[in-house]
Amino acid sequence: MSGGVALVLLGDVMLGRVVDEALTVLRPAQHMHRVWGDCLPLLRGGMAATGEQQLVAGNLECAVTDAEEKEEKEFNFKLSPANVDALTTARFDFASLANNHSLDYKEQGLHETRRVLAAAGIAAAGAGTAGEAAAPALVERGGCKLAFFCYSDHYETWAATERRPGINYIRPETATPEAVAAQLAAAQAAGADLTVVFVHWGPNWRWRPSKAIQRLARTFVDCGASIVFGHSSHHIKGIEVYRGCPIIYGAGGFIDDYKLDENYRNDLGFLYRCHIGAVGSTSVSADHVGGAGAGRSAGGAGAGEGPSGSGGKPAAGALQPTYLELVPTRIVHMWTAAGRPRYVSEVHIAHGADARWLRSRLREVSAEWGTPLLDGGAGRLIIPLQGGGSSGSGEEAHDRRAGDGEAGAPAGSGSGMRSMLHRLLSVVVGL
Repeated sequence: MSGGVALVLLGDVMLGRVVDEALTVLRPAQHMHRVWGDCLPLLRGGMAATGEQQLVAGNLECAVTDAEEKEEKEFNFKLSPANVDALTTARFDFASLANNHSLDYKEQGLHETRRVLAAAGIAAAGAGTAGEAAAPALVERGGCKLAFFCYSDHYETWAATERRPGINYIRPETATPEAVAAQLAAAQAAGADLTVVFVHWGPNWRWRPSKAIQRLARTFVDCGASIVFGHSSHHIKGIEVYRGCPIIYGAGGFIDDYKLDENYRNDLGFLYRCHIGAVGSTSVSADHVGGAGAGRSAGGAGAGEGPSGSGGKPAAGALQPTYLELVPTRIVHMWTAAGRPRYVSEVHIAHGADARWLRSRLREVSAEWGTPLLDGGAGRLIIPLQGGGSSGSGEEAHDRRAGDGEAGAPAGSGSGMRSMLHRLLSVVVGL
């Protein structure tokens, strides 16, 4: 794997309702592209470094079906199978189905969703019978085999059984390390190089994850996961670096047709790119992150130790996440003159005040873990994941790393930060 792999992680991808109507009315292929706005080149690998290969994965927050019979609930979302090209246009490789909308159109809708995705060449996990829902999806890219496991903490009544298809249900308050380890062991048995956990958890409209969710997130890492990607809350939440592994507690929405909440700014989020490389060739030393390293989490283990149960460092040549790159995004709703669809929803790269709001809010909600946030230019953020060293804790680490300057760097230190960032990226991607 000479150039490494960039794993693009997308939060809630809700292509139903008004989005699906727009895809249907505004055909042909033009609108399949339009829904992704100026993020489409990024989804198609436009940010990949030389020799780096990209893989796109997201939480699919809707069924893909023509079924009419639906669950009795407030919101039911479905994408027409005729519009699945919206996903292939964005080069989706993997979709998580463990969420509170995959069975909106009952078992028929779930069966069709899985069939349509498979026919489109998109791997999926997290739904089906109990065995199917718990099994990982294996996706290979650039010599790296990734195992995707998907969980959801709602609805419990949708929990899969051997006789009834449903979701891979998990309850953060009662999940045990033994049960988690038993499921994640399937990755090693399949020869996976890296394990990624998608998890749909927690209530909407709360900034801080519960203690139970934090405990479960770290349990995933302790049991072998290298990346924990949380979603469901409709808005961003904090990011923790635990034992060199990123825990995204809430990714927010990537595309949807939802009403705006002015406080939580559910129209703003990130496109997350996790760069994966070999141990020993892509680790980031303390010198490349301002002398502090990627940090020691609230859980205790220092960054760079890797997700082994014993706390030891991974062997040289093994694959690990090296740094996380965050591109700010904004969902835009544009009203139409014709009235059908009522409006068109698109996702675009966020700039200016929107990018500053995202940076400031992410800094605040990640402060308790001392997560380092480096300025990547153009509103982008870099979180180094490897390098060891202690970051201190809470606000002390937060204040030491990120100031309130226009570009996200301490006032007066722009050139120094850019130089430091260039050294960081030189080490990580061989610039």
